[in-house]
Amino acid sequence: MFKHIAKYSILLSVGVGAAMPLATVQGIAASKPEKITFWHSMTGETQKSIERVVNDFNKSQNDYKVVPEFQGQYVEALPKFLSVGGTKKAPVLF
Repeated sequence: MFKHIAKYSILLSVGVGAAMPLATVQGIAASKPEKITFWHSMTGETQKSIERVVNDFNKSQNDYKVVPEFQGQYVEALPKFLSVGGTKKAPVLF
């Protein structure tokens, strides 16, 4: 289970790290946190672990707010992601 938590923690860090330069490049002085939508398919203890990592990250800074959203199991989430990929409805992280 730790391998999964570590993997998703790394993915979350990489995704947030990739999103950070966007606000800096545009020269936006954020008055409120930039929302980062994070779709996932985790349930049970793994979902709780993801939520803890996200909450810790959100509490550690004020520039970004990661919002985890459960999208069903992979068999449900992947087609949903593919249907919105490349649009404004797509999540920042999946």
